[in-house]
Amino acid sequence: MKRALVLTFVLILGLGIAASAQIKGQWCTDVVINPQSATFTSFASTLSVDYTVGGWTFNSKSTFALTGWTGQVFTVNGTLGAFTLGSVLVFNPAAATFTSWTTTGSVSIAGVTFDGTWLLVPTGAGFTLGASGASGPLTAAVVIGFNLDEDGALVLPSFCVCWNYVEFTFHFPFCCIEDLMMEVSFSQVGFEDVEFTVVGIPVPGIDWLTLDAFLRFGVGTDPDAAAEGENANYDKTLTLTPQVSFPAGCFTLYSHIAYSGGTTGEGDLLINGLYIDGIALSCTIGGVKFTDVSILSPAYNSKVDASGLYWEKFCIESAADSCCGGAFTFKVCMYFSMTSAQLFDLGKTSIALSYGIGSNFTVKSSLTVLSTGVTAWGVGFCVTF
Repeated sequence: MKRALVLTFVLILGLGIAASAQIKGQWCTDVVINPQSATFTSFASTLSVDYTVGGWTFNSKSTFALTGWTGQVFTVNGTLGAFTLGSVLVFNPAAATFTSWTTTGSVSIAGVTFDGTWLLVPTGAGFTLGASGASGPLTAAVVIGFNLDEDGALVLPSFCVCWNYVEFTFHFPFCCIEDLMMEVSFSQVGFEDVEFTVVGIPVPGIDWLTLDAFLRFGVGTDPDAAAEGENANYDKTLTLTPQVSFPAGCFTLYSHIAYSGGTTGEGDLLINGLYIDGIALSCTIGGVKFTDVSILSPAYNSKVDASGLYWEKFCIESAADSCCGGAFTFKVCMYFSMTSAQLFDLGKTSIALSYGIGSNFTVKSSLTVLSTGVTAWGVGFCVTF
């Protein structure tokens, strides 16, 4: 009788968990063909599956290319009592090797958040411990690194528990400064420096120009500055950096300031000139978005296209409802190049569209036309379940 009651309880519990569990995911595939050579230019396919149960989400993400299975990532995120936990496990399927394992956790107690990060790679491991909180206008945080640097990278190819830095960060108002940031750093050799940073100091009479101030008190020399050919003797250093910020609107100006000096020992901050590298226009008319990006300096052509071959583009894009609750998107862009022999220096035309059939299936297609003809035709789909 007792066994029957226990089995009944387990069955009811299992059915309850199964009822609250959920599986969903997405499979997307894109194929690009060069019609002129009748060859596959690229193939990309991603399968992502989520399993959610009890407030936890387990995810598997697999990526595929022309060379085969190229990536596999497993993630898990959830809460356990007051703790928020997450973990990412990365493999290299082609080499059948483990790449990395990263785990994070945090918990808030009495207004203070404690957190940590653990990193394991084939050559070593490291972790950080941190805490943060606020008291009125003051916010404070501390991070302690063990075989991990400030960027989260492994310091030594070792599995030792090696402390290598601790950093305190404070934000608070001071005089007319709304947000003064102070950082105090210690390393294995002891005290390193204390740094003060103020962003956006207004310049009277010039609304679009601001200054960022950086003040550092340190001990000894800065090895990073020495490696970059900068002033390494930084017992006391002040740096002023000018920044350009134009009002938001349908026009965007790409610009930069040429300046010299501005750092202790390097002379006055001298602004040599304001350079307008390009201009962009973006607006929506009757549900259709129009974008124009024009670049004056070839060094900034990447604002137009990642290849850097084009100095201007016009784009028109639209989005609307399609059949059965799906969505339709369309985008065409025309790129212009100074080396093109076509009318108006037209160098490339790209067309992309997607058509949703219901809310779970979308088909995609794209076309790239150069002066030599159609060089890429892409087709793809996304299935959501």
